[in-house]
Parts: sequence; C-alpha cells; structure tokens
Amino acid sequence: MNYELDWFDTGGYAEGQHPVNIPANSEKTIRFCEGWTIISGCSGYVTYSMNNTFLTIAFSNPLNPASNKLNIGTDGKSVWDEMDDHSYKTFTYPFSVGGESIIAECTLTGGDVNQAVVILKPGLKRERSSDDLEKLSNYIRE
Repeated sequence: MNYELDWFDTGGYAEGQHPVNIPANSEKTIRFCEGWTIISGCSGYVTYSMNNTFLTIAFSNPLNPASNKLNIGTDGKSVWDEMDDHSYKTFTYPFSVGGESIIAECTLTGGDVNQAVVILKPGLKRERSSDDLEKLSNYIRE
C-alpha cells in the first residue's frame, strides 16, 4: 500500500511511526498518540492506497470528557464519521485493498495517556471451494 496523505488537528504519530509505503504481504504497526503538550488531545487520520482503493485510519482523543474513538475502512469520509470507542477492546477489521486481503488488529486506550494502535497484517488466502469452481464453470458456459 502506498502512503497518500495524513491530517492532524492535534497530536499525531507516536515517535518513529510516520507512515511509509507498506509492501504487499508484510506487517506494519501504526501508532497514534495525543499531543506533545500538556493539554492537547489528538485528532486525525492517515490514508493509504493500492490499485485505486483507499484505506483510511482515523483516531480521535478529545480534550472533553467524550470517549476516544478509532475507525478503519475503505469508505472515505464515513470512516471519520463512524468512529467508535469499541468499548476500549481490541477489534479486527478484515478488508481488501487492491485485491489484497488484509486484517487490521486495532486497539484504542482510554485514561491518562491515550493512544491507538493499528497492526496491518496479510489476510489469509482462501482456498477455492468446489462450489466456487462450479459457479465459475457455469458462468463460463453461459
């Protein structure tokens, strides 16, 4: 996946975590953290692309008492609009970018020091079943 852009209102990447291009079938950890001043919070996103498909990771750690939020997806602005705290439990998000199967393992913290960690891993290659082959065969015959 190719790094496209990022935007942060406050905060940003954990030190040494600026995004880079991610080679196919490799694993990459991306960490977001709150700002470097005493009162700052964090709010922003990063976008990658592969074969005209865009992946966005969005994180928000507001200063007010609202919950921290994280989301990941290929749906553009709705990724930002639909962020959630996921009850501060690790969640996985399987998706496909440019035909490549990827699994995102996402963790969001709450408390005094807030951060979001997203680990992008190659997805499992699914073996074609006999049903898949039969459907393909029928399609070709039509």
